[in-house]
Amino acid sequence: MGSLDAPDVEILRGIDRGDYAAALSAIARAYRGRIGGFCLGMLGDSDEAEDAVQETLLGALDAMPRYRAETSVRSWLLAIARHKCLDRLRRRAVRHTSELRDPADGAADPVDIEWVRRGLTDLAEGDRAAVLLKYAAGLTFEEVAAALGVSLSAAKMRTIRALERLRKRMA
Repeated sequence: MGSLDAPDVEILRGIDRGDYAAALSAIARAYRGRIGGFCLGMLGDSDEAEDAVQETLLGALDAMPRYRAETSVRSWLLAIARHKCLDRLRRRAVRHTSELRDPADGAADPVDIEWVRRGLTDLAEGDRAAVLLKYAAGLTFEEVAAALGVSLSAAKMRTIRALERLRKRMA
C-alpha cells in the first residue's frame, strides 16, 4: 500500500484502538470533499450527493470493526461511496422510469459543464465510476481496481473505454 498520509495514520490508529468516533472525525476532515465530488459526479445532484456522503460516512463507521487495511483508506471509502451512489441510482431508476430522456436531445457546446455531466451520466455505472475514481478522485489504477472490485486490467479497460465514449460524444 506504500507510505501513509498523516490523516490515514490517524484514521487507522483510531480504528485499531476501537475509537471509531475519532477515526470518523478524521475521515470527515480528510475525505469529505473528495467523497462529495465523487458522489456529485455519480449522482449529478448536489443535495442527493450530500445525502450520499452522509450515508458513506455512516457506512464507514459501521464497517470500521471489519476494516483490514487491504486497500488504502481512500479506495475503501470511495468503494463505500460507490455502493451508496449505486443504491441511490437504482432507487431513482425505479421512481423515474417514465421520465427517461433521449440522450440525443440536441447538440451541446463541448465546453458546457452540464453537457459533460450528462455525458458522464450516459455512461454505464461501472464505466462512470472508473472515470470518476481515476480522474475526479485521483486514484491510481490499482486503487480503482480495488474500489470497483475488479482486476487491474479490467479497471484500465473500463476507464479507457469510457473515455473513448466520452470523446466520441464530445466530437
